Amino acid sequence: MKLFFLTICFVAVVFFASSCKDEYTFCETPTAVSFNNQFFKPAMGATPETPTLAPNLNIKLISSGTSIYSNQPNIIGFVLNLSPASDTARYQISIDNVQPKDTLTIVYNSTKVNLSAVCGDVFYKRILSYKTTTHTIDSVRLTNPIVTNIEVENARVFF
Repeated sequence: MKLFFLTICFVAVVFFASSCKDEYTFCETPTAVSFNNQFFKPAMGATPETPTLAPNLNIKLISSGTSIYSNQPNIIGFVLNLSPASDTARYQISIDNVQPKDTLTIVYNSTKVNLSAVCGDVFYKRILSYKTTTHTIDSVRLTNPIVTNIEVENARVFF
């Protein structure tokens, strides 16, 4: 009889422990939508473009002066969050503390996408234009103009 009682208790504990779930994690789908940039050295003759590190990255949002990156050493890329309330973003960028600063200008539109009833809505972006001044940065190139919640390279910054 004691063995039967212990077996029932064990089964009950296993059943209740396996039925527990995290009450606070409702959405497993990523909801962050970020514009992902990678640094590259431009192609030179027969040498193809190659990924490179920015020695000391600084990026500020020009409209508010908010610092996005501040003295980030040896970074291969950067991520920018684009507001759904606007269609243009301008950033001041410096690759190191010696060279002159450049301006990145991004023109985009936003599309509201419902991920699910549980996860809610996100705003995907379509990049219409991506330009830079050329004090230190050589050029920029869009590699994927659609910015979604899937983390992929969207642009390359050459310097």
